[in-house]
Amino acid sequence: MSQPRIYHQLMWKAASVRDFLMPHYQEYIPEARDRLLNLFYAIDSNQFNGIESIPAAVEYLLTGKNCSKVVVRF
Repeated sequence: MSQPRIYHQLMWKAASVRDFLMPHYQEYIPEARDRLLNLFYAIDSNQFNGIESIPAAVEYLLTGKNCSKVVVRF
């Protein structure tokens, strides 16, 4: 069974498909890995404490002011 083709959908939406080959960028892998791990472990400096602070934490997230995870501590 053949896979569905998306050529027509791409054409009608004027979309494009882009990719890159990892072997062409091997020298950047360690730096990219470290940056991703820093983002993974980063926690926003604003503190939200208690269940009553959940609405404020969500509002803060929706403003887009955070650069990392927002944690509500119980």
